[in-house]
Amino acid sequence: MVKVRLKTSREHRLLDRTPLSALVKASATATNRLDFLASLEHLVFDKEAEQRVKEQRELHRILEMECWVFGEEYGLHASDRSLDEVLRRHCRLLGRGDLVPAEAVLTEDGRRGRVDLMLSQAARQGKTERHHLVVELKRPSTVLTMTEFGQINSYAQAVVKADRFRDTAVTWDFWLVANGMDEGLRQLAHQHDRMPGCALSQPRFRIWVKTWGEIIEDCQARLRFYGEQLEYQSSTEHAMDYLVRNHGDTVAELVAEGTIPAARSGDVADVSP
Repeated sequence: MVKVRLKTSREHRLLDRTPLSALVKASATATNRLDFLASLEHLVFDKEAEQRVKEQRELHRILEMECWVFGEEYGLHASDRSLDEVLRRHCRLLGRGDLVPAEAVLTEDGRRGRVDLMLSQAARQGKTERHHLVVELKRPSTVLTMTEFGQINSYAQAVVKADRFRDTAVTWDFWLVANGMDEGLRQLAHQHDRMPGCALSQPRFRIWVKTWGEIIEDCQARLRFYGEQLEYQSSTEHAMDYLVRNHGDTVAELVAEGTIPAARSGDVADVSP
C-alpha cells in the first residue's frame, strides 16, 4: 500500500492544482509497473519458470499489454503479424493507401516472415516521419546465436529493400530478445564503434540484440525515482498478484501447474496502468 503523507505546504499547493484522484492514479501506475517488473523477472529468470514460459502463448500476450517496457514513446501497432500486414499498417499510418502492398513481402529465402510486436512512434519533426520498433521474442531459456540473428536480419532486409518504401521518411529498430547469447553474437553486438547491443547499423534501420536483464534494468532505472518518492518496494507476493489479476487468462496454465502462485484471496484488484 502506498502511504500519502502531506508534510509541507508544498503538498497542499499540489492538491490545489492537481485532483487527489489524479495523484492516486499516478501512484497506482508507478507501483503497478514496479510490480510488473518484479513478476517479469520471475518469468524470465526463475530456473523453473524460464523453461516453462512460452514466448507466443504467454510472454508475447503479456507484453502486448505492457509495451511501455520497450520505451515510453512507443505504442503497440501490430502483434504477431506477417511482414505484409506490418507494412500495410505502416502505410496507413502515413496516410499513403496507394503504397499498400498488393503482393506478398518475402524474406531473402522466399518465406513470409512474421514479427512478434511492432511498436510505432511519430517523429517530432513532422507528421510523415515515423520510427518503428519491431521486437522478436524468443523463449527466455533460448541462447541467441547467429541463426536467430539471421532470422531478424532477413525481416529487416525484406522491409527496407521493398521498392515502395525507399522514399518514405521512416526509420526502423529491430530487437532480438532472450536471456543470453553465444560468444559469436556477443562480439557482433558489442563493438567499439557502436552502442552496446547494436549488432548492425544502417542509415534506415538498426538491429539490436538485447537480454531481458538489460531491458529490465533500464526499466528499473526509469522507475527508481518514483519508487523512492512513494517509499514503495515490490514484494514477490505483490508481483504475482499483479500478474495473475491483470493477465489471469494468459498465465492460467502456469498457475495451474504451480510455476507461479495464484493470487491471494481477498486482495483488491490492482488499478490498471
